[in-house]
Amino acid sequence: MNRKILMVGEIGHQHLKVFTSYLKQASDYRIYGFDLAPEKSRQQDLDRFYEQHFSFNRCNFRFPLIRAFINYLRCIWAFRRLKKEECIVQFHFISRYTLPLQLISKLKGYKISSFVYGSDYMRSGKIKKYYLSLVFRLSDSIVCDSLHMKKQMINDYPFIKTKTDKLNFGSQIIDCLYEAKQNPEKAREKIHVPSSVKYVVMCGYNASAGQNHKEIIRLIPSFGKDILWIFPMTYNGNGDYIREMENLLRETQCNYRLLTDFIPDSDWTDLITATDIFIHIQISDAFSSSLAEHLLAGNVVINGEWLKYDELEEENIFYLPTSLEKLKFNIHYSIENYASLHALCSSNKEKIRQLKSWKVNIAKWVNYFGKLEKHEKSTF
Repeated sequence: MNRKILMVGEIGHQHLKVFTSYLKQASDYRIYGFDLAPEKSRQQDLDRFYEQHFSFNRCNFRFPLIRAFINYLRCIWAFRRLKKEECIVQFHFISRYTLPLQLISKLKGYKISSFVYGSDYMRSGKIKKYYLSLVFRLSDSIVCDSLHMKKQMINDYPFIKTKTDKLNFGSQIIDCLYEAKQNPEKAREKIHVPSSVKYVVMCGYNASAGQNHKEIIRLIPSFGKDILWIFPMTYNGNGDYIREMENLLRETQCNYRLLTDFIPDSDWTDLITATDIFIHIQISDAFSSSLAEHLLAGNVVINGEWLKYDELEEENIFYLPTSLEKLKFNIHYSIENYASLHALCSSNKEKIRQLKSWKVNIAKWVNYFGKLEKHEKSTF
């Protein structure tokens, strides 16, 4: 049977490549890709994950508006030239290209699936919300990996209730952490944590201002010198913001590391294993893989109380909720009661694996695509 899935979006993104890799291993689907961010992708890298991949030639015209318009037309033209054949098209990372490409997909007779990330929906204003309503109307199926977000979306767009599924989008790091024999001491050696450091505290997981780094940095002088503060800023930011955070951290005279270079999975696994406390207070979040990775590792997680995760509540997964006003108290509390809190957090491991392991969840995705092919309603 000639079963095809065309992934449309930033197909060079690590999360999408890992998803594609697991999907190929678990099914007989032939996976193709249409790249909306060719300037970020490496040809040789994409060949490993997609049977064929397509894109459009980016225009480098000096005037931004004209450049964007030309690229818009080039993208539509390139997509229009794809062969008309039976296929599932799944859109990732909703953008200005999504709606016209969905219209073309409808004309070609493709079955349309839209995967909605937290950043697509939870941080959208009125114009983006209206745009999403059009995207949702053209979609045969809509998928997200957060129960709370699914409920919010259905509340905002009641017409999508019968075609919206919640499916767990996994993390390769979860599988690596689960299968590895975790040794925090060896992990500390690998990332060169000084012997004088008693606690390693990771703050957020990217360089977006939405991670609320400033709220953490302003509290650092309240704590001793035996803490190493780690700020991963390898993506989702700009140079000016990163330099500003670096200057603020310097002023505190604390032990810190601001990470800006790409971190391979093996090194990221060591960082998480070496971490004692993870502070996660970004403005909004569907259910980030980074949060799940720290929970599985048994780290004490201090999580913004405004971030709602129905899955964590249903599974009785332990973490410390905090307001910004009580953040200082909760960091102190985590340090002073680390041993007892860490023991409670250790019970999270198997529950998080069920929620976020690709090895556990990929079969549900294969089943989902099979039902979409047959126009059946999924029941996840």
